[in-house]
Amino acid sequence: MVPWRALVPLGCASLALGALTPWVVAQPDNAQGMSSRATSPVARPGQGPDIAAAAAPEPKRQGAIAIGDAVMLEAKSCLEARGVAVYPEPVRNVDELLAAIESSVDDQAAVLIHAGTESGIVDGQVSLAIEHMGPGRRVVWATIQIPDPAWGAFSFEERTNASIRNVVSEHDEGRVLDWNAATVKHPEWTVDGIHISPEGCREYAGKVVKLAGLPRRT
Repeated sequence: MVPWRALVPLGCASLALGALTPWVVAQPDNAQGMSSRATSPVARPGQGPDIAAAAAPEPKRQGAIAIGDAVMLEAKSCLEARGVAVYPEPVRNVDELLAAIESSVDDQAAVLIHAGTESGIVDGQVSLAIEHMGPGRRVVWATIQIPDPAWGAFSFEERTNASIRNVVSEHDEGRVLDWNAATVKHPEWTVDGIHISPEGCREYAGKVVKLAGLPRRT
């Protein structure tokens, strides 16, 4: 028979072992949880389907269209021979110009504007027309040429050309076709200081193709 004094240390040891038992049992569970977290895949941004890549690319713009007044239409045959489409109606004011832009430039990579010969055009109107054409499109804008007025008469030619040169040159894709300066140097390119001659027709179309960045034809 074990003396009662010997049972006291044995009981204390059992109590101490019982207190430790939960920690000993819980340790494998914690380790298993940590192992599960370590091996489970972590979702990271950008691992889902690439929606942008799956979207169909926008069709690339090609070609050029010319929009202008009756003077520009005199170069229609030469422009079309060089691959430039021509808007069929003359534009006589800014409202008609904006309507022509909205209805015809969607698929074109470049647009030629030759307007203002009849009534002139100012800075704000040039800016508005360029805004209607949208970004990423080459804009070629021709200055106008009209006969010199009689002494003392008012002419809108100089004011119109200043607006074209100043506003168009501010845009990255803006190009000025300075037809006014060209016809001063080459009066044979017009028949009367305003209407385009056969030689002027060919020169005009060649300048448009160059400034629009179109392939040059021999």
